[in-house]
Amino acid sequence: MNSNIVRSINLPQRVYQYPKSHWDELSRFVTGNERDPKDLFYLADDNWDAWPYAALGRPSEAQKYRFHFGVLHSFLKVYTKWYCYQSLLGSGKSLTSTLKQLPYNLKPADVYLVEHNITSLDEIASPSVFAEVWNAMLLPEEQEQVSRPSKAVRKQQVTRLFWQHLCTQFGSPQSVPPVAPHEKRSPTASSADESKILPFPVINQLVNILGLHREGKDPLNRFHLLRLCVLVLTLTTGRRIDEVLSAPRGSGSGGPLTYYPARGASPEGELWFQFSPNKNGLQDHVYISPQWSDITRYCVQTLIRFSDEVRDMAPPTEQGFLILVSPWNYTLGVNSAQLQARLESEDTTFIRDHLYQQQALERRATGLSYDLLHKWLNGTKKAKYPTTGILERWNITIDGLANSEIYQLRTHQARHTRQTALARDPQVSLVVRQQDLNVAKLDTQFAYQHILREQNEALLQKAREGQLLGPAMPWLTELLGTSYRDAEPQSRFQSGQPSHIPEHWLHLIATNPQFLQLNRVPYGY
Repeated sequence: MNSNIVRSINLPQRVYQYPKSHWDELSRFVTGNERDPKDLFYLADDNWDAWPYAALGRPSEAQKYRFHFGVLHSFLKVYTKWYCYQSLLGSGKSLTSTLKQLPYNLKPADVYLVEHNITSLDEIASPSVFAEVWNAMLLPEEQEQVSRPSKAVRKQQVTRLFWQHLCTQFGSPQSVPPVAPHEKRSPTASSADESKILPFPVINQLVNILGLHREGKDPLNRFHLLRLCVLVLTLTTGRRIDEVLSAPRGSGSGGPLTYYPARGASPEGELWFQFSPNKNGLQDHVYISPQWSDITRYCVQTLIRFSDEVRDMAPPTEQGFLILVSPWNYTLGVNSAQLQARLESEDTTFIRDHLYQQQALERRATGLSYDLLHKWLNGTKKAKYPTTGILERWNITIDGLANSEIYQLRTHQARHTRQTALARDPQVSLVVRQQDLNVAKLDTQFAYQHILREQNEALLQKAREGQLLGPAMPWLTELLGTSYRDAEPQSRFQSGQPSHIPEHWLHLIATNPQFLQLNRVPYGY
């Protein structure tokens, strides 16, 4: 077999072998000056700044979309770079966090190859040999016992496509085993889990703080006000945080807010908010209920006012964002907490005329990143200089009581909270819920709707009213947490004599779909 011998840059003492047919394709990822089509990085580098390949990528968040191949030290690094490059150029999809994390997910297999002195892909072609590499990506037994079963095999799940691609392109490994069996979370378990729903006391506390600011009773500085408006806007829209942070400024005083005619609505119509969809979402507008319209308008107007002050200082790729922050108008740095009363009066003329000279070097603006928002929410306990999160500073507790536990909020909970609220409304169909979630797969919505407790209570109420009868009723009521006797069913059905359906009815059902409508549910109809 013809092969090229390449010495690893990271470990010069090791020699790795690549078949000539492989090396013709892989050599540009080791030597040479070839760059990617967007002229962002050299293919031979171990760090790739690939943010333009992401759907909502921006230069200020380049670190978020940066590949680090230096964590790999075996021959696998070159194949990993080849696969990631192929995925960036040929998938037709935007860069995902799963692809960016591939070098880290392959780290257990890489360590196994180095420890066992395996120097080429052909050496793991045999199914029995590759099985050991495959199993090396499972968590150790002591870690697996304290982690979720699905997490224990995650590295096998997220890397399987990579190994299959190697098998198809290079013939090694000869076969990829299935992912190790693990306990999958059932839709019932997800529906019963209410931990991802934001408690109403938490929402009320955040809205009350914003309300006190609006009334002038407890004013907030620009730094906190802007971030609180972003958080409340995320709650009212139920969008992913990246979709809100990258929302367009729009034109006019309304910005991304638009009114559309609706039955039973006011003459101006119903309020909708425009956002930047990711993950191939088909919709870019979301409906705002009348109960949240006023506070949504206030948050958007506040964000427009602050961002328009520094819009000309932002890079061209971010000037169209609704949300911009800058040290120039005290919306980026922590020093905003020490704003003077005159600055809090929103006297923009004073800011521009008297602070321009001392902040000339800080005339820059950028979109607000999720990392900065997360640090503001929950603090940075592991940093060199730990900070206190705003939820703790404002004493946002889980039940609204002063001495209760501080709530740990994640912005993704807004999607679960909104979907659960929609599922509780009998007038909102499954199709409308799926459209609001803005995902391609219809069944995805069931992981966001945590309404099992309400559904169980409704079944028990029907059992008590005699609307549910049959031999399985004792089992059902016991399953739901009561007894058949406690239900005391009183039948509302009249006794009758069952009979076969007449021929003309069978013909009508077969020839007229309106007589029988199928409802899509998980795992069937």
